[in-house]
Amino acid sequence: MASLMRDLNYLEEYGRGIDLVFSNMRRLGLPRPVFRNSANMFAVTLLSKRFSSLTERQLAVWQVVLNRSRLPAKSIAEQVAVSKPTVVSDLKKLVDLGLVVSVGAGPSVVYEIGSDL
Repeated sequence: MASLMRDLNYLEEYGRGIDLVFSNMRRLGLPRPVFRNSANMFAVTLLSKRFSSLTERQLAVWQVVLNRSRLPAKSIAEQVAVSKPTVVSDLKKLVDLGLVVSVGAGPSVVYEIGSDL
């Protein structure tokens, strides 16, 4: 399919689009795109200025929640390879920004992607 599109002048170069996305996002002061790859799909999420104040670790925490909704802080901490208190602090910032919501209370609280993205 890609070679046909190139032959019809719909593509300039293979892979050049990703480089353009990275450079334009950087030029606009936006965070790097988030790439997700599964068995049947490849998705790219372009993040808004709301994400600009996040650290790389906080972006990683957000990505874990994005990929696997309704997780407790302990599971997120294991996937990001940091302590649970560190993840709880990161999750608080994500909740404050409306990027993640907490569901439940106490030890049974879980986190999912915010509905106002």
